[in-house]
Amino acid sequence: MMLSIIIPTYNEENYIVDTVSSIINAIIPWDYEILLIDGNSTDNTLNLVKKLTNGISNFHILNNPKRMQVYALNIGIKESKGDIIVRCDAHSVYPKTYFLNLVNYLLDNEHLKIGNVGTPFETKNKSTTEITKGLQDAMSNKIGVGDSHRTNTCLEKEKEVDTLLFGAWRKSVFDDVGLFDEAFIRGQDYEHNLRLKDKGYKVMQIPGEPFFYFTRSSFKKLAKMIYQYAYVKGQLLSIRKKPVNVRSLIPVLSLLIFTLVALVDRQIAFLLLLIYFTVAIIQAVINFITHSSVLRSVSLFFSFPVMHASHALGFIAGYLKTQFSKDKSNAMDGTR
Repeated sequence: MMLSIIIPTYNEENYIVDTVSSIINAIIPWDYEILLIDGNSTDNTLNLVKKLTNGISNFHILNNPKRMQVYALNIGIKESKGDIIVRCDAHSVYPKTYFLNLVNYLLDNEHLKIGNVGTPFETKNKSTTEITKGLQDAMSNKIGVGDSHRTNTCLEKEKEVDTLLFGAWRKSVFDDVGLFDEAFIRGQDYEHNLRLKDKGYKVMQIPGEPFFYFTRSSFKKLAKMIYQYAYVKGQLLSIRKKPVNVRSLIPVLSLLIFTLVALVDRQIAFLLLLIYFTVAIIQAVINFITHSSVLRSVSLFFSFPVMHASHALGFIAGYLKTQFSKDKSNAMDGTR
């Protein structure tokens, strides 16, 4: 059995040393290769990687001339020699047992139709200000992102989910389902997991020591990220003619309902806003009790409307642009 680890990168000098070091230090009792697929980084990413991996014969750097992550993933899959492929993104740090956990699950469940398997993760931030800590709290809060793989930071038993952050696959899965759809500059993993489930495969999140995922460090970057991911959900609704999940519809339906109510009765609209912000305040108070930081709790409070508004607007934009686009493959331009 051989394992292939693929790492898509572009201008990751602030993260890449921690990421690659954690991968190199992980326990891997099988033959393995590490493929870093770089999109012509213009910062110090490659110099740092080459210095760190000097003398490691099974570490290979591949070029991604199209820069975007989805192309890097497909290059890595095509070039990989492993029976099992694990995707590791550069905004993360992985525990020593990460690969053992994922690969052993696939090997122990060969009788099941497992398409993708991943573990819990904890959202962190490279910046250690109280404001950025509030952003990371929002990204793992059920009011912020719903009941999803992002809030499953600790699992006692395996759980079937709609999508995962990163994950591991048998290479044969790609022969059956296909590679990542390059029309999806963002959200290609979500779309691929939907195809897996359409083919009868299971997408499983399993217990294990979580890895750390470093999220965006400002409200502007957070809003852009949420907008881009929601854009994909809108596009998928337009293409598939059915919602990808109920969770993705809540922000856009809430915005549409609020807008309609505001046009009819402003007092009721004000009451709805009052209820929304009361829930946000309660979450901020709970956060303060936990962390004893006013700034962190205020940051969490403001993160909610930023995330929800960005999600709703991104979803609507993705749906409308795809719905009225003659060429569906070009409808993702709004996420770039």
